[in-house]
Amino acid sequence: MYLGLDLGTSGVTALLLGEDLEVVGRSDRTIQTDSPQPGWIEQTPRVLLAAVIDAAMEVMGPLPPGASIRAVGLANPGESVLAWDARSGDPLTPVLVWSDTRASEICERLRAQGLEPTLTELSGLPLDPYFCAAKFAWLLEHDAAVREAHTAGFLRLCTLDAWIIFQLSGQYFTDHSTASRTQLYDQVRGCWSPELLGHFGLPLGVLPEIRPSLSPLGMLNLGETQVPWHAALLDQVAALAGNGCFEEGTLKVTYGTGAFVVAQAGSLAAPAASGLLRTVGVNDAGGRTFILEGGVYSAGSAVQWLQRLGLLGHASEASALAESADGARLRFLPAFSGLGAPWWEPEARGVLAGMTAQTGKAEIVRGVLDGIASCVTDILVGMDQALPHLQRVRADGGLAQNGYLMQRQADLSGLIIERSTEHEATALGMALLAGVSAGLLSREQVQQRTRSVEVFMPRLPEAERLHERSLWKEWLAQAAALGSR
Repeated sequence: MYLGLDLGTSGVTALLLGEDLEVVGRSDRTIQTDSPQPGWIEQTPRVLLAAVIDAAMEVMGPLPPGASIRAVGLANPGESVLAWDARSGDPLTPVLVWSDTRASEICERLRAQGLEPTLTELSGLPLDPYFCAAKFAWLLEHDAAVREAHTAGFLRLCTLDAWIIFQLSGQYFTDHSTASRTQLYDQVRGCWSPELLGHFGLPLGVLPEIRPSLSPLGMLNLGETQVPWHAALLDQVAALAGNGCFEEGTLKVTYGTGAFVVAQAGSLAAPAASGLLRTVGVNDAGGRTFILEGGVYSAGSAVQWLQRLGLLGHASEASALAESADGARLRFLPAFSGLGAPWWEPEARGVLAGMTAQTGKAEIVRGVLDGIASCVTDILVGMDQALPHLQRVRADGGLAQNGYLMQRQADLSGLIIERSTEHEATALGMALLAGVSAGLLSREQVQQRTRSVEVFMPRLPEAERLHERSLWKEWLAQAAALGSR
């Protein structure tokens, strides 16, 4: 049996596969997110750790006689970080979630010093508070407990996975795919960059070791059970595998808290085009592959916003409500935490425009879904430029179950959308990759397992689609500027 663990933003999912690779068990734990100040997005480390253990123990339950977990894989959200004390293993800070923008001041200062071109060239990433380096620098500057631990020589700064790994195995490491999201990683040499660390004012000794994502990683202690651990990866890379995207140029969109477009780029050495990110994908002892990525930071979180306002009951009601809208279409910019690729406007904020006295909740819900689909299409256009002949897109994640959104995505992009019938592609990908890493499964078996899809064909006439896209781009340029005024 194979166990996949997905440490997501809104919760933890544990997925157990039988020897036939069918799902035999699933367990979920919801994680609370706090926002004590505008732009601050936090979670409690011990709550996250308990959720991982509880979900894993529940799904393993009493295994059938003679059955055992042959391999486990752990996916993580990448840019979420914390500081902790090496003496006790205790957190010194909350987890700063990937969408936290408090480190904008660090980025602005480095930009004013003229360092942005150098940092981007070395790391392959734009200067943005989304990435870990600025968050680390902010913690070191503003948190007294962090500075005290640093002075004493016991400070550890890391992505969330490395602290979870330490708690469950006693080892302190991350993998190449996650390290490449920190803005402290040399993508050419595949190691921490002393020069990048120096620019951000960070010491090398506080960071974890970097290991291949697919390799024997020891034993993972889940409650009273030890399981052989064979895979640790960035969640978006795991979702590629869960969607059967192994070949160069294949692409998926995961619609979760955010919507993330990720494509296999092979051994691509050239810089990413069109404002996209180029970071490390699946890697093992044989070498590294790369991915191209762009993200819309507010997708599922925008639907949750509608729920908090009382405009929507359960998220599953959004599709039918949007279909029922008959008033004028609204414009919505899903930028509660700024805009990522290809715009890179961290100060942008959400905008809802075009309302009249006749606007109702159905029109607002439809406008939010349209805005998400439009921003994802902006990224898909960049992907098409970098990886020509793009025709099909795999889709997964909780928000992908929204039929209106999937059809709208097909219409606005002009691409065929193939929705995975497996709702949890990230956890599925981790379980399958763990089996591959352990030498128990082949990639052909994985691709065969992930072929089941539902198809949404574009229905919007091309001239109408291009007209809508033109109006959207003109409006977005104006709306994105409002957040910084």
